[in-house]
Amino acid sequence: TGPTYNITKADGTGTETASNVGEAISKLDTRITTANGALVTKGLDFTGNDTTAKVHRDLGTILTIKGADNFTRADAETNNIKVVKNNDDLDVKLAENLGNIKSISSATGEGKPGSTITLGADGVTIANTAAGQGGAAGETKTVTIGKDGINAGGMKITNVAEATNDGDAANKKYVDNAISNLNTTVTNNANLRYAGDTNEGAKAGEDHLNLPLATGTLKVAGTADQIKTVANNGTITLSLDEKV
Repeated sequence: TGPTYNITKADGTGTETASNVGEAISKLDTRITTANGALVTKGLDFTGNDTTAKVHRDLGTILTIKGADNFTRADAETNNIKVVKNNDDLDVKLAENLGNIKSISSATGEGKPGSTITLGADGVTIANTAAGQGGAAGETKTVTIGKDGINAGGMKITNVAEATNDGDAANKKYVDNAISNLNTTVTNNANLRYAGDTNEGAKAGEDHLNLPLATGTLKVAGTADQIKTVANNGTITLSLDEKV
């Protein structure tokens, strides 16, 4: 009798005998083909943040991972990027309400020119570092918006709209106009209101309106022998004579 050959069965359970080389090669080829098909079909499984939602791919096929719409991050979540199964694809999503962010920078490294926004418990700082010579960092200017207000870092605040309400910030034009209007009022001899216990030419308690601000002088006079007045460095002192 000729030699025999033991070949593993196609389903992998036990062996079977081939009585000649040709039969052995044929069975071996079938075994390899079956094994290759099983390996391809077994493929790979992929998951995102939810590890129970699997995406399967046979070997040699394509898995698509693509960007997608934002997702709403729950308060308890700490991640800002989430990978989510979408049918047979995986979507990479960015939270629409980012959390746990410390800073955002356009600079290519620490001490390099660019702008950096730093988020802290007490407020937000915006630092801009100008470019110096040879690509080095130049002067850094910082604006702080925090619990104690806004610190412009010694820089101008520009393009402020004209104030219309009591709580609005005033720009230079608004202040200049207010000063100009006040100067015009004084220059045009606006009258100062004043009154005494009795007023000549008016009833007691009524205002006199005839003291011009620009040119008028309010004189405070005492009586000749009982009350005296002394003007000194912008102060008028009234004194009562010892003998009344």
